[in-house]
Amino acid sequence: MDGEGKSSFGEMFAMSVVSLAPIVGFVIAGQKYLLRGIATTGLK
Repeated sequence: MDGEGKSSFGEMFAMSVVSLAPIVGFVIAGQKYLLRGIATTGLK
């Protein structure tokens, strides 16, 4: 909350989406390699 008693949930949500977008993009792009690694090592 700022000095006027207003919350800035919209701005905080936008910042969190912008900060998480690259991480989600890398996971989606590397999902094929991640699954291949899990399948070849045979997690027990």
